[in-house]
Amino acid sequence: AEYMGVLACQRLQPQNDGDMTSYQRRVRCLELNRFWLLILVTLLTSGALFCYKVLRVRLQDDGDDLPFGTLVDVAPTSKQRLPPLPVDVLMINSSYISSCFVKIAQNERLIAEQCVRSPNNDHVLILRANGNLELYTHVQRGELRQWCTNTAVYWPTDFWVHIGMDGHLHLVRGSLSSGVAEEELWSSRLLNSRGLVGNTTLLLEDTGTLGLHANNTIVQTIFAPPPRFGALAVLSAGLLRSYRLTCGPLVQHVLSRWPGAIVHLFIATASDRNHDAILSNLKQCFGTYLQRVKILSSTDQDSASSEVRGCGSKTSRMLNMFKSIHVAGSLMRQHMLETKIVYDSVMRIRPDHLFLAPPPFEIVNLGTILIPHPFGEHIFFCQSFSGEFSIGQSDQIALGSLSAMNVYIDIYLSFFHMLQNIQDSDVAKFTGCRMFQEGVCIEEDLCCVECFVGYYLKLYGIAIDVRWNWKQNLLSKAGVLAKDCGSLWWNC
Repeated sequence: AEYMGVLACQRLQPQNDGDMTSYQRRVRCLELNRFWLLILVTLLTSGALFCYKVLRVRLQDDGDDLPFGTLVDVAPTSKQRLPPLPVDVLMINSSYISSCFVKIAQNERLIAEQCVRSPNNDHVLILRANGNLELYTHVQRGELRQWCTNTAVYWPTDFWVHIGMDGHLHLVRGSLSSGVAEEELWSSRLLNSRGLVGNTTLLLEDTGTLGLHANNTIVQTIFAPPPRFGALAVLSAGLLRSYRLTCGPLVQHVLSRWPGAIVHLFIATASDRNHDAILSNLKQCFGTYLQRVKILSSTDQDSASSEVRGCGSKTSRMLNMFKSIHVAGSLMRQHMLETKIVYDSVMRIRPDHLFLAPPPFEIVNLGTILIPHPFGEHIFFCQSFSGEFSIGQSDQIALGSLSAMNVYIDIYLSFFHMLQNIQDSDVAKFTGCRMFQEGVCIEEDLCCVECFVGYYLKLYGIAIDVRWNWKQNLLSKAGVLAKDCGSLWWNC
């Protein structure tokens, strides 16, 4: 404000008006500015004090019938506390970890901001002041929270954890001074409704596994760190064609080489040949990897009239390909419901896929699907609805997390809706390009399935990450690799 006043005073034109020179007039102006600045500071200070008093009150909610908006003082009393600070205020460091318990026995309890540590001090279980029970693993490397009870309710009350007479772990709120629990917020019974026999002890192992132990044996696992790769579901969907030549390499290079603990195979195909004979062949080749098979007949195939100009019979072929993927995915989901297995990764292949070496498996980010493209095959371009082109898309093979691949599996359910959206728009959005020259496509592939897959995944927020280093391709009935390959060699 004073700076603005100085500028205003400096704009006074130098003139002689009798007894006051222009210099004196500017001095008088500056003195008036300082006076008004003092008034302004006083008003701001008074306003800040008033706001502070207003902010120290809250809406009362203690059962009294006060009008909405009634303000009361919130100074903490013996029965009333302000909400705790955010959960990350408590720093996890070596001095804090050294103060943690190594176990919780049946006659002990864990109160707010106390913790249980693993013997190697690398994993910590903390009861936060907001009521959330949180497990941090590999704290010496700075890893994030791995598990919690989702009970950060911030209520002005006491929280504690104890082992009940049923042997289970219980998180309650109430009064520590009286020892009376008013409400149970979480219990390990939610994980296992059975009561545990005998006295149990809560332990956090060096592996990061949190569980209840009895007689030196873990009787209930509350949390176990997932393995890096976890369980894999392989969905083989499509016509069998050369499956009797490809099934052996699939076992050798993929199923037996997955670095995780569980690999299960689900097959959906269509054939009018003897289903019992086909099933016998599949069981003989894949053994215990094979979990479920669905063999459709020709009468089960769907037909689709061309919804996009110029596509001809392509729409029906695409529809039945997506249907077989959906059927294989449905087999996987049914198996999950019945066996309680949760797959971490899902891989889609075709029965005529020939693998000549183990794939370089990697963890795929959530929301991303990895699309391996045969090395040395032609570069392929697809345009999405947003107008940009992507490179190397393929409909033959895909690998991703369970959540991302569930979107891929359900393309069949959205097929006609997608076609209807496309039919009144530019068909180029559904067309692939084999070759560009000076920014212009000179070799189109009309209504290609590769671009349909990419179009659909982008529409549903799934990113595509192309890989060119998988030694695989499709094996035709003639015994040669399909597409651009003329011999049994992965890079053509």
